Amino acid sequence: MADLGNTVIGSLLKVLGAQIRRFEAEQYVTPEAPPHQVLAYLMNSRGLSRSGLARKVYIDQGTLSKLLTGVRAFSKAHAKALSGFFQVPVELFL
Repeated sequence: MADLGNTVIGSLLKVLGAQIRRFEAEQYVTPEAPPHQVLAYLMNSRGLSRSGLARKVYIDQGTLSKLLTGVRAFSKAHAKALSGFFQVPVELFL
């Protein structure tokens, strides 16, 4: 694959990438909230029950309940499974 860095197309791609990042930063502001509140919001917005989500992400329902109440911290494995399912950055759960 050719290096596009010093071409017109490469320059246009850099500008486009910068514009997309700026747009996303302005339009998709990630609210600062504890991970358990983020999870509760995502579940509510999709109409998911604890048992339904537990089955879909292969997290024990008891563990999921502890995560939702803030009693238990999210592990990297929990964060990865949930971010993959909800298609959100893993950092929201860590």
